[in-house]
Amino acid sequence: METTHVLVISDVQDEIDAIRAALTTGPDATQHYHIDITEDYAEALRALVRNRHDVVLVNYHLPGVNMTGIELLQRANAGGCATPVIILSTLPDEDIAWAADDAGAACYLNTHLDLNERTLKLAIRHSVHYFHKLQEMQELLVNVQKQLAELGRKFRRA
Repeated sequence: METTHVLVISDVQDEIDAIRAALTTGPDATQHYHIDITEDYAEALRALVRNRHDVVLVNYHLPGVNMTGIELLQRANAGGCATPVIILSTLPDEDIAWAADDAGAACYLNTHLDLNERTLKLAIRHSVHYFHKLQEMQELLVNVQKQLAELGRKFRRA
């Protein structure tokens, strides 16, 4: 059984309970979720840049700070975050969804509409899969660039 490490950044207990219930129930016997939870902004930022989770779920409204989950994501990306982030919000706001996308979020979920077992598990699975494919493509690009540089050096010598 494969384990997906999930970090939840939220202070909304109902949301945390719904996430935990969605990820620990159902017939998906091939997947196990280890869930870490934090309400603390500084701890969340440190966790994001350490890249120890497979995916991070961030509430749009961050607890205790005058900042959004999108702003946290932007700071984490600037600090080297290389983990897919899903922004969660109770607001059915298309502007938030687009801002999340522009900031590099893997996905945006409206917690009133999308926070159920099937949708959450699919969002996590697709975000992690897409992220791994993107990393593979970036590694291939680096290798191709190195090979082209080597061919260029050899061609100039000839």
